[in-house]
Amino acid sequence: MANRLPRLQPTHWRHHIITSTHTPWTVRVVPATALGISPSKVRVTVPPVGGGFGLKFDCSVEPYAAILAQKLGQAVSLALGREEEMLTCLCRENAEIRLRSAVTANGEIVARDGRVLMDCGAYGGEQVFLTTMTAHTLGGNYRLGAARLTTQAVCTNTPPNGAFRACKGVYNTFALERHTDEICRAISMDPVEFRKRHVVGDGALSATGQVFEGDVLRPMLMRMAAKNAALPLNAAKLVLINGRVEIEDRPGTGAAIQIVIAEHEARYGPVSGTGAFTAPGTPAMPCCAAGHFIDAIDIPVFAVHSCDVAVDRAAGHVHVLDYRVVQDVGRAINPRAIASQVQGGVVQGLGYALHEEVTIGPDGRIEQDGFETYKIPLAGDTLPITLEMYEGAPSIGPLGTKGAGEVPILNVGATIACAVANATGKQVNELPLTPPRVLDLMDAASAPLRLAHLEG
Repeated sequence: MANRLPRLQPTHWRHHIITSTHTPWTVRVVPATALGISPSKVRVTVPPVGGGFGLKFDCSVEPYAAILAQKLGQAVSLALGREEEMLTCLCRENAEIRLRSAVTANGEIVARDGRVLMDCGAYGGEQVFLTTMTAHTLGGNYRLGAARLTTQAVCTNTPPNGAFRACKGVYNTFALERHTDEICRAISMDPVEFRKRHVVGDGALSATGQVFEGDVLRPMLMRMAAKNAALPLNAAKLVLINGRVEIEDRPGTGAAIQIVIAEHEARYGPVSGTGAFTAPGTPAMPCCAAGHFIDAIDIPVFAVHSCDVAVDRAAGHVHVLDYRVVQDVGRAINPRAIASQVQGGVVQGLGYALHEEVTIGPDGRIEQDGFETYKIPLAGDTLPITLEMYEGAPSIGPLGTKGAGEVPILNVGATIACAVANATGKQVNELPLTPPRVLDLMDAASAPLRLAHLEG
């Protein structure tokens, strides 16, 4: 990943900023505002290098270079050291979440109320826009009756936050799946069985009123259950279901009919038939998505994760022993690239779930100033991922493809937290699960997490 090295060259009529960013228009406007000039007098050039995982989705250090260049009347380059980078980079967003659900004895979720207080830091920036994503996560995995999901962007006396891979999804998924496990415990239902019964399927409505197409999550859950139980999936009879040729009584085990036809034509000759096709749409109900910038997710992508963990009760360490993923990929044109994205996403998720934490000292400064105090996953923390790509789910992407970059990190924190809760018998309500936090969790005298300001 390239470091941010903004360079600004002032001329008689405009300022030229060269920086690695995903949002050149934002970088154009913010320094112009700081300099008190028209944005038309600022030119931004983005070199063809560098990744960001969300860090470069907003303007950060570019205004400093602009002000220095204006005062000096010559080109200025900013090259940050590790401590400076830690102090100025945009940290992943964080939030406090409270979920309440009304559930029948057989697990039907008849009502859900959720409130999210999202930390913006000292400035709102993109966080206000990204409040949209909360309802898609908290209201997009399970069938709901009545739902009220409210997100408030709160400015705090802390450094600004920014986007990171699967922005807003990681901590909301953690809260959702831990809440789901607690529901299962309260009604004495197996968590996997609960999910099989109540995940969204074809024709289901999300909390924003989006209509889902295809039965995707349930077959993926069945595949994961088979992996966990090491059960073979033996073919008995082929049937045509929702445009897929499937093994009877084993949903999700087959392939899209287009793939079967192509294979048949390659081996035996042409296949003819008649039919009709209507392009799918994903409109949301306006009354369901008040104040939303993004009413619907055009190409929903699903994933099912499972893992085995060992918890060192004496030291508080969580060891992830095995990790399994069933990933909805639409159509896998480049399986190797997808596998690479999943492997990388899971390892990043391990950092989020177990290690990475930013704290603010009494002087208002970030206390982690380098990799000695900010722990990230090392080579020894990685582990092989057992991946199965689920193909054939509906998609309006090119050739039936779906994005594979953001989703792999989405479930990791939730999966590890649920596994630790199962292993310890304790409620896990906070991430990351650092050794001190796990030891506190194991302490019988530890008080449960209370967010009194979110109650009522």
